[in-house]
Amino acid sequence: MKILFGVLDWGLGHATRDIPLIEGLLGIGHSVDIISNGRALKILKEKFGGRCNYYDISGLYVPQMYSSYFILACAMNLHKMAASILKSRKKINKIIKNGKYNWIISDNRFELYDRPSNSIMIIHTLNFNSHLLKYPITKLMEFITKPYGILIVPDFPKKGIAGIMGQNKNILNKEVHYIGVLSQIRKKHYKKNIDYFISLSGPEPQRTILENKLIKQCHKLKGNIVIAGANPDVNQTKTIGKNIKLYSFLNTQYQEEMMNRAKFIITRSGFTTTANMIELGKKRALLIPMPGQPEQEFLADLYERKKYFHHVHQDDINLEKDIKVAMKGFRGFRPQWRTKRSVKKFLKIIEKKR
Repeated sequence: MKILFGVLDWGLGHATRDIPLIEGLLGIGHSVDIISNGRALKILKEKFGGRCNYYDISGLYVPQMYSSYFILACAMNLHKMAASILKSRKKINKIIKNGKYNWIISDNRFELYDRPSNSIMIIHTLNFNSHLLKYPITKLMEFITKPYGILIVPDFPKKGIAGIMGQNKNILNKEVHYIGVLSQIRKKHYKKNIDYFISLSGPEPQRTILENKLIKQCHKLKGNIVIAGANPDVNQTKTIGKNIKLYSFLNTQYQEEMMNRAKFIITRSGFTTTANMIELGKKRALLIPMPGQPEQEFLADLYERKKYFHHVHQDDINLEKDIKVAMKGFRGFRPQWRTKRSVKKFLKIIEKKR
């Protein structure tokens, strides 16, 4: 079958979680064309090379996040966000018309769809636990998902990674499949010789703001420290002091190795980032939600309440103190199954069309 797969370029999380799905499709003989842009498209090209065709098309406009008022910034830029989707949609219509695809799969690319009968959306946010925003969010989700006949949720149907945020209470008359955790990282046996692994992710400028803040405080920590910058635009490795190594970017192979070797992980509380730790069975971690990003703040609070992982807000970071708290009383998240089984569930949905 011929498949058009769209990936959101907002940080690298969507691209990295889609890697095992695209790998699975290619592995059973399907043809995959990829739509993305920016850093996400770059790492997908590096991963799949000539095995796929690529379209560089910008997606949803996202306001620059210098402050914590992200929702307000989005509200003030709705006209730009709507214009960006319409512009992309015009280009995508031509691709779909000429491509004659069996399936259109969109990972949060809201402008990528054909008919409900052949359009799939991958989405992990179906609900928010907010009385104030319940009605507008319900209507927004109905509007966003209307063109898609199937929704695929990379989470578990019960006791999920995203808690109530991943539960479908608003979207009716659609196929909704919970396939389980998705991660490009696999658990492997390495010697645990990295005391602290800091994995930076997410959109700019907050990624760089956090990087600078953590580097200043890392000098107070003892032990072997590795920082991964999640910036594929730069290929640079620096040694800072006696015990800190900074990589501007780590590909999947080295990210996997570093995470397996790590005794303690410091990272954002993004859905895909935490899914990587869950895949590896990590328990010792410090999460730092991106300021003003409701999803990350919700997840960080959820994991704190459930005693999965400790979190601290970006403006309040005190690494020495926060790491001590994170070392005690947190048990991590135990998945019902791992990515290998999740990919099989995904492929079973795709193969129904044969």
